[in-house]
Amino acid sequence: MGLKATNPRSPAKKVGMAIYSLNHKALGKTRQKQALTAGAHCRYITRAKACTHVMSRHMPSDASKAKAWIEQQEKSDRKNARVCDKVMLALPKELTAEQQHGLVKDFAEDITQGRVPWLAAFHTQGKDEHNPHCHMVIRDRDHETGRRVLYTSAGPKERKQFAKKGISTLRTQDMRETWAEHANQALEKAGSQERIDHRSLKDQEQEREPTIHEGVRARQLDAKGIRPRSRERRFYNGIGARRQKTRQVDYRRIDRGRTRQEVNADIRLVQSAEVDARAAAQKEVVGERTQETWRRYADYIKQRKGEQSEEMDRFRQRLRDWGSDWEP
Repeated sequence: MGLKATNPRSPAKKVGMAIYSLNHKALGKTRQKQALTAGAHCRYITRAKACTHVMSRHMPSDASKAKAWIEQQEKSDRKNARVCDKVMLALPKELTAEQQHGLVKDFAEDITQGRVPWLAAFHTQGKDEHNPHCHMVIRDRDHETGRRVLYTSAGPKERKQFAKKGISTLRTQDMRETWAEHANQALEKAGSQERIDHRSLKDQEQEREPTIHEGVRARQLDAKGIRPRSRERRFYNGIGARRQKTRQVDYRRIDRGRTRQEVNADIRLVQSAEVDARAAAQKEVVGERTQETWRRYADYIKQRKGEQSEEMDRFRQRLRDWGSDWEP
């Protein structure tokens, strides 16, 4: 989930939202397309062209040595073992490079309990300058005994069994919560008003609709004035998929002839309408700008859902709640 950041130079004193993103995936022997994928991944994320800093614990930080080390570990694993966990973190742009390094180190040491090998590669230059992030590789094996510590590969049934024995396991949700805690502590220590929240908008009890991921390629096409053509596509399911090997996705039915940028523009229009409405309610006056936003929002709902729809009814109710007698 990503939340739009507020302007750090804004004079507003209230706490804003920095961008939150944590992606966790597993690399296992039974699910990788070819052997030694983990080693290739280590080499890729530490490539000099993209990587600005590397740190590690209980494993080499040098690109070639890290690749050779994890490949040797994989060869010693059983045939259905999980080789490592991949974690990608969005770094708060409000922090300096040194502060970002300290944040990731504290986070890594916390979730690995100081016992598990990990490596972190920072991508903060070139095309990633405006999207700083960190790639982590975690090998869930005690660096001394070789036994599992975090049990990231445990399923629901196995986690219940471990819980009865008093053994804790590390889930993706646990990583998300821990990252939010460490990042917010680092932001506060740095004197920033920004904060991140790992929870969904629903869990935050926010009614606004989340924007969808656009991607670099989609933005590049949009900047060039090129409109991507929506079509039906076939995807190969992951290694070990229990059902069919491929799946069909008809993007024509999903997109309905609209680009992701256009969808996000509509979502931001909704947010703008609500912000303008609250501002108008506080001033007890509805300005021309606010009414124009409401008109655009009403037209958007009519076009998308129809004039007689639950969404339009909710909008009319909101207008009444805001003390407006304007009727769409």
